[in-house]
Amino acid sequence: MVRWRAWIATAAFGLCLAATPLRAAVAPIGAVKLVLIKTATRQKLQFVSRDPNFAFPPIGDDSDPSTGSPGGAVIHIVTPGGVATLVAPGNGASPGWRAEQASYYFASRAASQPVRAITMRQGKRLSVVTRSVPIDIPASTDTIGIRITTTSYQSCALFLPSSIRRDKRNRLLAVGAQATSLLDCSDMSLRSFSCAATASAQCNGTCPAGQTCLGRVDAFDFTTCRCVDLVSDVCSETDPVCGGTCPEGQECGSYQTPGHTEACGCVPSGSDLCGSTGAATCGGACPDGLTCNLLTPSFGANPGILCACSNPAPCGQGGYACPSGASCELLLSEPSHGLQCIPIFCGNTCDGSGSCGPGTACALGFIPPGYIGCVCQPAP
Repeated sequence: MVRWRAWIATAAFGLCLAATPLRAAVAPIGAVKLVLIKTATRQKLQFVSRDPNFAFPPIGDDSDPSTGSPGGAVIHIVTPGGVATLVAPGNGASPGWRAEQASYYFASRAASQPVRAITMRQGKRLSVVTRSVPIDIPASTDTIGIRITTTSYQSCALFLPSSIRRDKRNRLLAVGAQATSLLDCSDMSLRSFSCAATASAQCNGTCPAGQTCLGRVDAFDFTTCRCVDLVSDVCSETDPVCGGTCPEGQECGSYQTPGHTEACGCVPSGSDLCGSTGAATCGGACPDGLTCNLLTPSFGANPGILCACSNPAPCGQGGYACPSGASCELLLSEPSHGLQCIPIFCGNTCDGSGSCGPGTACALGFIPPGYIGCVCQPAP
């Protein structure tokens, strides 16, 4: 009987744990309302959420706003037009934070402090009141988001256009935010932009004005879609279109990498990019710090050769450079391991007529790890 009672008690305890709402360090939440008032004589923000799943940092944790490091809380107001920031400082600011009975409270009467009050009652209520509204109140057709961060804990809510009201007194009232409106608490999500990979393996969705949803999507990585400004972003961030900015005298171009993919980089203006310059030879411009090397990707029935911008150090010693007539063998599954210079295969007739680079000829030779065949060798 004692054993059965113990089992029942353990099972009941497990059920209680299963029924407890999960807490997350990043939590999109539902919210009751967001009020913004901004006139010549008065400014106010009021946010209220009763979602029990908001991100509550454990008392005494590094993210504890009253005692943690750096402590305090940061409030971001996010609209399609930008992001504004308000700070409730920690680290002993007085009046400031206090923690008690699974709750945090912040209060400040100082006119210079933009945040008036914050209440965080675990599983019950998250609210913010400020005396400053550092953004223009958006039109009723815009979304508006809010994010509250205490070091590594974030809660956020997004109010869609259908929930937003605005009157002639420069007052905005938004009600009924749903947690399901957000996937995460990033600026991108809170600004209601949706640049992402589609089911057809294409980057598609909405971006801020002047930006384009770009990226490479393949079977191994569906996380590269992002909003790109093809005018002001740096060249290396504009893959795969390659637009963006470069230092004076250089232009943005697409080059082949050792991983058999393309990337964007700055090269001298008007130059020819790294590529084949003849039989078993490579040449052309690469971004600073890289050189055009001949590689042999080890895949498929006929791997062939590849001209790629890569590290100029010797093949197998951190780079991909080999002597004339040889290429750096590249294992795609391990692009930085097991590399070696191997002779280039030049045909089935070792009579010197095969395709080899300058100073080499097609002749019978040794092919690692233990084969004999027609390969490019130094010309006699």
